[in-house]
Amino acid sequence: MDQEQRIETFRQSLPPDQQEAFDALSPQDKDALSVPGSLHAQRRASSGGRAEKSAPVKLPSFPAPPTLPEAFLDELDAHPLATFIRIKREGQREMAAWMGGCCQYIGSFLDQNARNPAADLTKCHLNRRNIEACAKLLYLSAIVDGDQHSLRYFVQFSAEITASFYPLDISNFPRGTSDVQTLRSYLEAERQRQRPDRWIEDWKETYRLEEREALEKREQAKQNAASLRSAEPAPAPPVPPSRGGKAGCLSMTLALLAAAAVLAFL
Repeated sequence: MDQEQRIETFRQSLPPDQQEAFDALSPQDKDALSVPGSLHAQRRASSGGRAEKSAPVKLPSFPAPPTLPEAFLDELDAHPLATFIRIKREGQREMAAWMGGCCQYIGSFLDQNARNPAADLTKCHLNRRNIEACAKLLYLSAIVDGDQHSLRYFVQFSAEITASFYPLDISNFPRGTSDVQTLRSYLEAERQRQRPDRWIEDWKETYRLEEREALEKREQAKQNAASLRSAEPAPAPPVPPSRGGKAGCLSMTLALLAAAAVLAFL
């Protein structure tokens, strides 16, 4: 996205009655205030106003992946690391196939509606929790396995999820001001207050906490094993076989023979 598109993305995200304040800014201030938006905003900007809001949404020619069980979604939310490790340990091909199908479906949906400002993930035939689960599994694959391909998909999908299901409410946008610092401060304050990306950021914190606990347990197990090894008594050195008995018998025999020889001489 170039500079002009980025500025238009931000402008189009404002209500019509608040776009006048933005239009009054200098080009430099507009550029400073605008930030890269979501994929939904990018599609809206790239359309250049040519696509009507009522344009029909296109769906992929193949069916959406099946809905995941609620129990699994709850497990993924509460114990992300343990769930991902269990999936890898059990070698669940069904889950790998589901992830592949989900990525293909969402990617195809976004590509087909790239120039449709009315299209977002609320219009595709996948419910929100399943779409979020796909993004979370992609994140785990990127972090745990270091898969850069999964990371790229996660960045794309998570931005679209936030824009589609948790849009930033800017209904109280300051009116009658062209001060870029005031506008920027307002947006930052609203992001901090509303936290539109909390759906993934809170979950990431759950993952990081679980990861720390797993590392602490592993380190404690190593320390316990080392303590047990150090507490075991050292093996006693081997005792050489004693020859004292045989030597004593030989000395006594020689002594008796010597005494007998003396007696015989006498």
